[in-house]
Amino acid sequence: MQMEKGVGVIVGRFQVAELTPGHREIFEHVLSKGHNQSLVVLGVAPLRATKNNPLDYDARRRMIEDAYPGKFTILYIKDTASDVNRSRDLDTLIEDIAGRRPVTLYGSRDSFAGHYTGKYPCEEYQQRLYCSGTQERDAFGRAVYSSPEWRAGCVYATQNRNPVVLAAVTAVVLDDTNRVYLARRRGEDGLSLFHGLVSTQDEGYADAAKRVVDEITGLEVSHLATFGSCWLKDWRFNSEEDQVLSTVIIMRKVFGAVRVPPDCVSVELVSLDSVDEGALTPESRVTWQALRKNSEKVYEFNKRTSDGA
Repeated sequence: MQMEKGVGVIVGRFQVAELTPGHREIFEHVLSKGHNQSLVVLGVAPLRATKNNPLDYDARRRMIEDAYPGKFTILYIKDTASDVNRSRDLDTLIEDIAGRRPVTLYGSRDSFAGHYTGKYPCEEYQQRLYCSGTQERDAFGRAVYSSPEWRAGCVYATQNRNPVVLAAVTAVVLDDTNRVYLARRRGEDGLSLFHGLVSTQDEGYADAAKRVVDEITGLEVSHLATFGSCWLKDWRFNSEEDQVLSTVIIMRKVFGAVRVPPDCVSVELVSLDSVDEGALTPESRVTWQALRKNSEKVYEFNKRTSDGA
């Protein structure tokens, strides 16, 4: 009587334009085991069209089917924050298909196997060929091709990504007489507060605001208070789904002389009551209006710091 060879399962992401030789090696290994059924379970990230997860489930399913027509049943599981929960979801998915048949999971070094806590045995396959999907994605990200298919792929990716809210800071820098520093940028009509996107290198909003102030003025500043947040009317995003949400940080000049950057005509000191919001650029008007309306509160932030110095 022939022994039951059960179900073989490959779990992975395979976020590549074409299966690499390393990927094919493990696919061929599983097929060589002679299982009654072979599964591929693709991990699906919660965010679509990102740098690490550019391809959706259907694109990867088609890629594997093209390479191994009729050889694998291709399924997916959604990512969760917990390895335990993801392992449980994987077991449930496999059990619904395998029933009482024996199951073996296959993974290479640095694969899902190190995070799997489920009930099925997992065999670590020692790959002879190693090809980095990350390096391949990086290489494709640097290449431009002249074909309708390539351009269609670019369009597809942008149409299937989630709208993004970009984090920004608006730095309101006061001097010791409660005047506010404003920039007059080249090519723009009106004065502007100091706006900038938050970087992954920043330790927080206050740190980002200090960086932005340094880039625009060269001044050394201290953090007084977080004033609130508002949507930034950045002209670059006027026709986009992505938008910018800015946290307003009240700051005080500590020392230094203003260094006007090349993209600015000047950096000026004005009082809140001498300039109305119409004199500012669109992205600064909402914040400026709120500052003028709450000027006593703003001055109190500065006074407390000055008195404590």
